[in-house]
Order: sequence, then structure tokens, then C-alpha cells
Amino acid sequence: MRKLLLFITATFITLTANAQWNFGLKGGVSLSDMSFNNELLSSNNRTGFFIGPTMKYTPLIMGFGFDASVFYDEHNVNVDYSGYEILTLRQKQIALPVNLTFSIGIGTFASVFVSAGPQVGFNISNENDPSLVEKNLEWRWKTSNLSANFGGGVIVLNHFQLSANYNLGLGKTGEFEIDKLSEAKANDKLHSWQIALAYYF
Repeated sequence: MRKLLLFITATFITLTANAQWNFGLKGGVSLSDMSFNNELLSSNNRTGFFIGPTMKYTPLIMGFGFDASVFYDEHNVNVDYSGYEILTLRQKQIALPVNLTFSIGIGTFASVFVSAGPQVGFNISNENDPSLVEKNLEWRWKTSNLSANFGGGVIVLNHFQLSANYNLGLGKTGEFEIDKLSEAKANDKLHSWQIALAYYF
């Protein structure tokens, strides 16, 4: 038993010593849309962007690892009400994604990977189209939201990473009050396709 514990401890120390911690900067563009629970509302895709520090940890165990980032994340979405474009919603948030990764090397030059994990966002702005008041509408972003990431990409020369990712909204992102007199409401979930480029030092 003692020998087994010593073996496990030695293995853990070796793997930790050989693990790779990499820090860098990551940014990209996103294409966002909303899904509403009200048939009178629909959204048109618009581009946004995100940027911030990132890190990845590779423990050298069968290609598994994880990455985490802190992004300034801005989404822009056009919303139609009964077939007429009424406003542009702009969300500014601090996003914290954490992903489990699995990578396969392509020689010593590059590796490909897939990733998945949760993301928490914290809203920092409520900047919306001023025509909301004129149309007797009110929109409120939630102070925080939960989503999930699914994606993959390629890492070249252990420094450059190009990735594509789908961010799936898991909870309500915001809420419309369509008519203050009738108290008609509509909730949404925000989804985004994201293309990112990262550089690890």
C-alpha cells in the first residue's frame, strides 16, 4: 500500500512538473441571434466582438486539458416586431468561459483540438435603441447569464490558435415588456457563432 501511494504521488508530481501552462491574448468576432418565446418577435444576425486575456493548461494526459478566459464581450442584434425592424439591442458584458479540451498532435508543427464547457456572463451596460420609448416598449438585460460553448480549432507552433465556437444560451438573457398596459412580455435566449484568434506567449 505504501509503495502504491509513493508511486501515485511520484506520478502526480511528474505530470504536474511536465504540464504546460500558457498565457496569452484572445479576440475575435461573433455573429449573434436571439430566440424568443413570442411569435411576433424575431432577430436578424449582426456582428459583435470579444477580446481579453486567456490561458490554457495541458497536463499531458492523453491530450486532455482545459482553457479559461476573461473577455470584454459585445453583442449586437436587430429585432423585428411583427415584420418591422424596430431596434438594435447591444449587450456589453464580461464573459468567463472555461472549456475542457482534447487535442491531437499533427507532427511537431501543429495540433487540432475540440472543446466544450460553460460560460458565465455579467452585464455591464443597457445601451439600446432610443426608439424603444416611442414604441411603448421596454427591454431589460439580465445582470448575469449562463451559456455553453462547443467548438474546435488548430494550434500552430504552440503559439497561434485559430478556433470556431458556438455559444448556446441556456437561460434567459433579457426580457421585453411589449405593452406596459397589457403587461405582455417576451423572453429571449442569445446564441452566437464565434471566430477567434489567440496568441500564447
